[in-house]
Amino acid sequence: MANPFYLQEVPVDAPFCNRKRELKELRVYAEGRANVVLFSPRRYGKTSLVRRVQKDLANKGAVVIFADFFGVASVEDVASRLAKAVFVITHRKDPLWKSALRAMKSFRPVLKPDPSGGISLSVEPSGAAKSGLQLLEETMDSLREFVTATKSLVHVALDEFQEIVTLKEALQIEGLMRTQIQRQQASYFFIGSRRRILLGIFNERQRPFFQSAINYPLNLLPPDELAEFIAE
Repeated sequence: MANPFYLQEVPVDAPFCNRKRELKELRVYAEGRANVVLFSPRRYGKTSLVRRVQKDLANKGAVVIFADFFGVASVEDVASRLAKAVFVITHRKDPLWKSALRAMKSFRPVLKPDPSGGISLSVEPSGAAKSGLQLLEETMDSLREFVTATKSLVHVALDEFQEIVTLKEALQIEGLMRTQIQRQQASYFFIGSRRRILLGIFNERQRPFFQSAINYPLNLLPPDELAEFIAE
């Protein structure tokens, strides 16, 4: 018998315990183009839950973008992770790929064969060198153009979003992203495990993201249901 337990992110097709209410509520928020702050301690299953929400949305025709900000090192890194996330989700879908190539002007995709026989995708800046904040602003503006050109719902998940506060330009990043996001007809999920820091971004009056998203705590699984799931 294969080991049924996962120490990494749970695959979207693996057995998943409960979370039926959360799946439904988060899907409704996304379809309504609402922005959500999803938070809990580590290992509660936030990322796996969002991946399932995005799979359900994609099955209904939505374009789902997922960027992980864990360990982000610079403003340029924030911009490149966003651009890469767009290219990763579109590069096997011809009309969307062409739309992404037209819209995402700040970066160009680099496709290379990997040792497993597949294709690895990375990005590199295009055009003249720009400052980190200029690059991020151009990337967010390009993302807005992509969202506008896409007739379907666009859902963007930013995992470990609170990591941007480790950068010296944190408040400028918050202000820039807030301005750009409010111009987009898309749904954003801001996910994080450092509750105090993440909620500070959205609940402190002087911060750019103040009251711009729905606070959504992810609680522990009910013990009885978890025990039954493990036994199965």
